[in-house]
Amino acid sequence: IPFIRFLYEKRDDIYQLLSGTKEDGTIPRYVVPGLVRTKAIYMSDMVAKLTAEFSKEKNVTQREVMEGALIEYLQKYGFKREVETLLKNE
Repeated sequence: IPFIRFLYEKRDDIYQLLSGTKEDGTIPRYVVPGLVRTKAIYMSDMVAKLTAEFSKEKNVTQREVMEGALIEYLQKYGFKREVETLLKNE
């Protein structure tokens, strides 16, 4: 029973983890230290088109979209500590 109670109390966090979205629909924004550098990346033209549409519709720059996506990817797949350290060094 304590475990079920715990799951119930954390249901919003669990939903967010499983769905991959924030319940309130806000887009996370990160303050990343360092100089801005140009990087050429190759991606599907359809992904590039979606990125441009999303950027325009949500009023965020494509740089913010890519940085946010990369930060969340790195955190999810093994660089959580490194990313947290980077973001603390504003």
